[in-house]
Amino acid sequence: MAEIPKISTHEHYRAGGNLAAYFEVMPRFNIQKVIFVPTGGRPDNRGYEKHMAELLQVAKEYPERIIPYASVDEADANAPQILEAAVKNGARGLKLLGGHPNLYDEPLNSPKMMALFKKVQELKIPVLMHISPIKIPKQL
Repeated sequence: MAEIPKISTHEHYRAGGNLAAYFEVMPRFNIQKVIFVPTGGRPDNRGYEKHMAELLQVAKEYPERIIPYASVDEADANAPQILEAAVKNGARGLKLLGGHPNLYDEPLNSPKMMALFKKVQELKIPVLMHISPIKIPKQL
């Protein structure tokens, strides 16, 4: 029985990463494509812009292998416009980092998130997110 080809749906991308090593491993696991999500650091996805810009460029070089997603700082009032620009530049979905209650503090039901969700609907793109049914206290 032939193995079914796979799409890896959650790999974090940072500028300067070693794609050659990842591409070498893909066939071993029968992975045809990968969804890369640009990921910044704490707090609030700091530096994601650099990672996203490089990811969108690299994805144009490897369209048969990479499905690029966008990410944003959900607390940024300009997040919907940043997302729209990323989609126009090739992003095919959105990875929300909000909902990680121990990392990012923008509530998923905040007005800023609602504006972002409205933009997602307009753009007709999928969203990947982590959510937690509990509130994890922030560590001091």
